[in-house]
Amino acid sequence: MLKVHSDLDVEFIAFELYELEVTEPREDFELEIARATQAVRAGTIGDVSRARALYRRFGTDPTRMRPSNEALLRRLKKGDALPRVNSLVDVANALSVQLQVRSACTTSKRPAAMS
Repeated sequence: MLKVHSDLDVEFIAFELYELEVTEPREDFELEIARATQAVRAGTIGDVSRARALYRRFGTDPTRMRPSNEALLRRLKKGDALPRVNSLVDVANALSVQLQVRSACTTSKRPAAMS
């Protein structure tokens, strides 16, 4: 079981997944990438202020070190594509853009290509 303790007034959501296969970027995820891109271009993405406020609470200046969700949003607004890394990171990036919250995915094992 995964437990998260926080003295900050922030909401954490954590998932622990088992037997998840991380693959190269998948073609069938292109629709989600397109949805995230379209939402940015349509202006229906949420405000970046929540992530910026959290950075400030941790003592980090979000104008010097951007939250990842904001960096991805800015990339899409400039017309650049979301970086495609692998199936797990692609999901985290799409979630970050669409929800405008930071998301992170980690694995306890290194992919074979990185070993």
